[in-house]
Amino acid sequence: MPRFRRTVVSLAITTLALGLAACGDATGLDRLAIAVAVSPDRIAPGETATIVVRWTNTSFSPVELPGYCMHAYQIANALGEVVVGNEPIFCALDIRAPEMLEPFQSIERQYTWNGYRMRQYGSNWVSEPAPAGLYRVYGMLNGRRSAPATIEVQP
Repeated sequence: MPRFRRTVVSLAITTLALGLAACGDATGLDRLAIAVAVSPDRIAPGETATIVVRWTNTSFSPVELPGYCMHAYQIANALGEVVVGNEPIFCALDIRAPEMLEPFQSIERQYTWNGYRMRQYGSNWVSEPAPAGLYRVYGMLNGRRSAPATIEVQP
């Protein structure tokens, strides 16, 4: 009987610990899968590409997607340098309430890119045509990246 009691107590403690860990992870962002798609896959500076970022809840529990403004994607050149998505965001008018993703639910957001990169020049950020070449586009959330999609910038 004492062995059974220790097993029950151990199981109860483990269950409680798992429950507290789940409560401590209020948003559960680590349970979100991030995907990105770009169309068309080739543009010249000034032309427009559509970037679609999808976040999917891969768990059996609801996950809270932040409502604050954030970079939803990054674009990096062939050397891995981020050319879009690392500049500061000023979003006083873009404050939204968090969204709840139910188990296995997805949400998509669409963005556009015109083939320009952001570069810090002193204390200012300047926009200039991205040099010709192949770029990788990543969906982002809370510092996590998706697998990349590619886009080519033509001269």
